[in-house]
Amino acid sequence: MADVVGSGYINEHKLTREFEKTFAEFVGAQYAVATTSGTIALFLALKALNIGFGDKIIMPVYTAIGTASAVRLAGATPVFVDVNEPNGNMDISNLHHYEWDKEVKAVIPVHINGRACSMKDIREIASENGWHVVEDAAQCLGSHCSGRHLGTFGDVGCFSMATTKIITTGQGGVVVTDRKDLFDQLMALKDQGRVRDITSSEMPDYYPLEGYNFKFTEIQAALGLSQFRKLCRRIEHKNQITKLYYELLGNSDVLFPPKRDEELLWYVDVLLPRRGKNILLKQKMKMKGIELRLFYTPLHKQPPYKANRSFPHAEDYSSSGLWLPSSSSLKNSDIEHICTEFRDVLD
Repeated sequence: MADVVGSGYINEHKLTREFEKTFAEFVGAQYAVATTSGTIALFLALKALNIGFGDKIIMPVYTAIGTASAVRLAGATPVFVDVNEPNGNMDISNLHHYEWDKEVKAVIPVHINGRACSMKDIREIASENGWHVVEDAAQCLGSHCSGRHLGTFGDVGCFSMATTKIITTGQGGVVVTDRKDLFDQLMALKDQGRVRDITSSEMPDYYPLEGYNFKFTEIQAALGLSQFRKLCRRIEHKNQITKLYYELLGNSDVLFPPKRDEELLWYVDVLLPRRGKNILLKQKMKMKGIELRLFYTPLHKQPPYKANRSFPHAEDYSSSGLWLPSSSSLKNSDIEHICTEFRDVLD
């Protein structure tokens, strides 16, 4: 890191290219493009697919608000669908309701907490209707389905490297794809529309496309590469944390959402038997010095996306769930203490 700062060149350059190559190889994609955040990764993916004003994008109503923000930023309209219980992912049966709508241009499956959406079915429905598939894999680094890394099933996959993720660059995002045309478009879009293959000796500031300044930095790349060296160890430890939680809380009055062996959870999550009890338990645990997180508030209840319709499964899922402490730095003794206190407040 000190070498990067001392070099005097901290805008994205060789280390960023190395970081992108490392990321692509890890997830099994041909190309990776690093950018400023997971939200911007989604935005650039939509723009690279020529999605904009007048277009509709189908997405689950239960997700981080950044998913919808990216759609709005691209000028498109998010179309919300309900989710399955108990895994919180998009209920793909809802996709059939929009097969008649010619304004729908893409679907964004969100792999909530590292759990895989039904990508085979989503791809088939999307192909039949001419929709693009943009995977929101913000919470998925290290998580697989059928031997394949999540984020590599669609036209593009978008990851986050915010501070809560398994590796972080402070803020940051990555778009992965196997399509060279999309890779070229993404690289140009994040760099003010510059096309680097065009000879620039006579026109050094030539921008044939309209673009944006969403470039990465060498500082972030250096941090990201150092994090990658710890990633496999962190994945193993995350799985151990999950296993221990399952053992210690397995016969308590909570439900663990289903998890396949290949899936890596961002946070260990539980569902409570009664709606609204999660808020009270969070407050009680905070009094014991232990912080829990509530599940996301469904987007139709957020002021920018307010809707006068009900999404009952998302509402039930949101009001029943808690994320438990899941930091890679937690020790077994920490998990045991958390579970003892959690059982106490459950009674």
